[in-house]
Amino acid sequence: MNSEKIENGIREAFESVTPDIKAELIDDIKKEKGRGKIVKLPTEKKNKNRIAGRIAAIAAALVLLIGAAFAVRAIVKRPDKAAATVMIDVNPSVELTLDKSNKVIAASAGNDDGAAVLSEMDLTGSDVKVAVNAVIGAMVRRGYLNEYANSVLISVESGDPEFGTRLRDTLGVDVREIMGENEFGYAVLCQTMEPGSSFDTMAENYGISRSKAQLISRLVESHPGYSFEELAALSINELGLLSGSNAVSKLRTFGSSSELAFIGAEQALNIALEDAGVPASEALNIGVELDCEHGVMVYEVEFTHSGLEYDYEIDAVTGSVIKRECEPSDDEPAAPGQTEQPGDPALISSQTALGIALDHAGVSEKDARDIEVELDRGDARLIYEVEFKHNGTEYDYEIDAVTGDVLKAETDGEDGHATPTPKPGSTAAPTAQPTQKPSAYIGKKAALEIALNDAGVSASQANDIEVKLETKNGTKVYDVEFKAGSREYEYVINAKTGSIISRNSEPVDDDHDDPSPAPTLISREQAWQIALERAGLTMSQISDKDIELESDNGVQYYEIEFKCRGYEYEIRINAVSGAVMKFEKELDD
Repeated sequence: MNSEKIENGIREAFESVTPDIKAELIDDIKKEKGRGKIVKLPTEKKNKNRIAGRIAAIAAALVLLIGAAFAVRAIVKRPDKAAATVMIDVNPSVELTLDKSNKVIAASAGNDDGAAVLSEMDLTGSDVKVAVNAVIGAMVRRGYLNEYANSVLISVESGDPEFGTRLRDTLGVDVREIMGENEFGYAVLCQTMEPGSSFDTMAENYGISRSKAQLISRLVESHPGYSFEELAALSINELGLLSGSNAVSKLRTFGSSSELAFIGAEQALNIALEDAGVPASEALNIGVELDCEHGVMVYEVEFTHSGLEYDYEIDAVTGSVIKRECEPSDDEPAAPGQTEQPGDPALISSQTALGIALDHAGVSEKDARDIEVELDRGDARLIYEVEFKHNGTEYDYEIDAVTGDVLKAETDGEDGHATPTPKPGSTAAPTAQPTQKPSAYIGKKAALEIALNDAGVSASQANDIEVKLETKNGTKVYDVEFKAGSREYEYVINAKTGSIISRNSEPVDDDHDDPSPAPTLISREQAWQIALERAGLTMSQISDKDIELESDNGVQYYEIEFKCRGYEYEIRINAVSGAVMKFEKELDD
């Protein structure tokens, strides 16, 4: 700094802290004269020592005044106490600390994306509205806010509840105005943070912000079917969609969260109707709702037709059928001869179907155990799936729900091989080889081998092995579970073909506090965004979309496939880091 700047700085500092008392001094002199007192002003005829002393005193005073000036400026820049904290969450998380005049005194990032947003601006000293506008604008420019993810969570924390509520409401209006200028609409979720809560610990365990942790906790409170763990992996936009369909306490919501990343309620309904073989014009009591099941966004589709109730879960991104159930609209289907509505099939009762299966197997009901009877839809008819056990043998029947005919009768013995079950008194050989029957099951041993090979685990490494023959969504499957090392595995394998329907792997839960909890997965929506950005495409440009969460040697990833302009794309996204693990593009044959 040159001498001129120093001089100007000193002069400004001096003037800023020195009161202008010239007029007061003159007035006092006049008053003293009026009282008859003689007031003498300094003259040039002073000895050098006295002059030197006066100069030294002035210099000392000047130093003190300059120090006071800088102290005053420091106090202005750094108020003694913060009045509130404003948290802005999309995927980036940003916190703004405010003084009582709503000026920003500090800005911090809650994650790497938040740091990227703040890297291009200095918000210190800005009015909170200006700062929030700048943050949201940066999120739009960087693609965090777009037509597929248009939701913002605004949270206010303050030791003064009245001040915090007032600030929350003000910001809600401001952000709605800001977001309203974007072409993709908006959804603004506003909340005040609860004092003395445990959200810090929950946020740290799941790698999310405190404000998102509170929103999830309130969603779980309003919907006991949810768990914190499954919702922690969702984006703010997905949480906004769930909040819109569930009354969440102490949360104010404006606008609508985007569903453009999903197939839509109408297409979900059409998929369910087509799967059930029900014409759209004949379906009644239709209900479609966006929901979350096991961390996956789904459309829950319900309707009735011909005296039956249908319940479907459709993957909201891929459109695949996750669950299908069909049962009589009453608690118990009508037995033959009972009154039915015109056009309704006369279904036998579940007890009747069980009796037919037991009679066919030559087993009395009192001797049978683990009895299960479920009404389901076969290829072109309604059937009862009947299962029971007797003397170490598992019996599996399919009974026509209208005629009572035995469509399938199989047993699964201790060796795990399925064989046709002959009618008592029949001369059919009960030990027919499974390969002679197309519907024979591969057996528990083979199912376990398939799962172990896929997981890369040897039989000697596996423990706590459990293999069950079950029926899921009308398909016979083996549910295979085992542990190896520090991980536990679960497979669902088609009981007839041996194909792997689903696989999952996660750290072993020993029911103790785990200092390193399982990492939070990115949402399917985020995986789609990463894949499309890598391909340089938008969701509206692609077709034949499919996304599946897979696991390979403990590494979870999203396998994404789609088509566009004569090409097929296959992209693999790390489900934890979001890194692109594989990118393939080839001509569509």
